[in-house]
Amino acid sequence: MVDKRESYTKEDLLASGRGELFGAKGPQLPAPNMLMMDRVIK
Repeated sequence: MVDKRESYTKEDLLASGRGELFGAKGPQLPAPNMLMMDRVIK
């Protein structure tokens, strides 16, 4: 199941880069060195 929230913290974004937030086949953000945002808000 996809985690649908209105905001994501920096740790959430880093977890996405590791494939932990949306699962192994879900979307992944770049690794920490290439991540260009600290949070996502609605």
